[in-house]
Formats: sequence, C-alpha cells, structure tokens
Amino acid sequence: MKVGFIGLGSAGGSLAGTLLRNGIDLTVFDLDAALVDGFVARGAKRGASSAGLMRECDVVVTCLPSPK
Repeated sequence: MKVGFIGLGSAGGSLAGTLLRNGIDLTVFDLDAALVDGFVARGAKRGASSAGLMRECDVVVTCLPSPK
C-alpha cells in the first residue's frame, strides 16, 4: 500500500516519521521544501504536488495548520 502524507510540520513530521521508520511506502509533500528534503534523505518519495500525491497513493493523510 502506498501512503501519502501532506503536512510535515511539528505534528505531521512526527506522524510521518513513524510511518517511515516502520517501513511504510511513503510519499510526502509540504510547502516547505526543506522538510520534504529531510524525509527524502531518509527514504521517502517526493510528491511533486498535493494533487499528484493524491493520484499516486492508495491512502493520503493530511496534517495541516488550519482547515484552509
């Protein structure tokens, strides 16, 4: 199963990190490219966009700062 994660801030980064450490096939996206780079360096795939990530993954988790 391919899992996508959008939002790698304080809470999202911790949750996505747990998925990655447990061997989940993880694709990540965040507006902060440095956060994405850190996950890619640890084995995650880079999502080109939030829409692209949603098309490529079976399940998508979002952890965003507000409903906007």
